Amino acid sequence: MWPGIAEETLRLVNNIDSLSDLGVNPREYESIGMYMREISSDFNRRLQNLKRSIQKPIRLAIVFVSKSPDPGVLSQVTNSTHYGLLDAQSLVAATPQSKIGEWWQQRRSLLTRAVVQLSAHAFALPPSTTISAIRNFGPIDNKVLEGQGITRYGPAHGARDFGRSDLGKFLIGETMEGSEARGKPATEAAQAYDALS
Repeated sequence: MWPGIAEETLRLVNNIDSLSDLGVNPREYESIGMYMREISSDFNRRLQNLKRSIQKPIRLAIVFVSKSPDPGVLSQVTNSTHYGLLDAQSLVAATPQSKIGEWWQQRRSLLTRAVVQLSAHAFALPPSTTISAIRNFGPIDNKVLEGQGITRYGPAHGARDFGRSDLGKFLIGETMEGSEARGKPATEAAQAYDALS
């Protein structure tokens, strides 16, 4: 008896002639409980698909251009198990007496949620990557870098160097084990960095 009542109710409530427009037919289910579960699941599926179609995922990367190849203090405010991911507890502990620190202290779960939802990471960009990016993607006639003997190889070379950095790996979605030394620290890059800065 319940399928007939369900069909009539659906027709009246939704102001439609054919139940096939709804996509869920009550006569296909053994009980009203199974039918209601399917309606709920169908609604949730459609809602998630709609959200996915109109929302764009956002990732946050905070980049510090550094003279040092070592991440330094960033290792104290990032997660020890997920390289580069900001750690809410450490961020709050870094400035506990400041107004911002006190404000976030009261909303620590909000900060944790924001970090996770944004996949908020912080990276230090070493001189070798910085100089390669400036030289290979920047203006062709960079007198300072030319004077330091830094050769311009072009965007393909710059992209390769950038892809090897922690930031590059993050942007292309590669897994990072930890801050790895990629090659020897370039003395020429550090000197060029000083000259440029």
